[in-house]
Amino acid sequence: MKNYQVIEDNGGGLTLVVFDDNNKVEYLHNGYEYNHGQLKQDLNALESGDDPLTDWEGNTENPQEVYNQMTSYI
Repeated sequence: MKNYQVIEDNGGGLTLVVFDDNNKVEYLHNGYEYNHGQLKQDLNALESGDDPLTDWEGNTENPQEVYNQMTSYI
């Protein structure tokens, strides 16, 4: 299973970040707070071996850059 992180921002937003084997961000998707249950489904799919780059839609453009901006305040 790929490593991942779920981030909740101060506004209640939920973002899923999936890392490659070199711990670089390969997939980032936000907006899970609007689609109840989707985050759990996606986490189950990751556990089952899904590859978000080939099996899913919705990857953010420049996911590493977006992640760096999101976590620069931590």
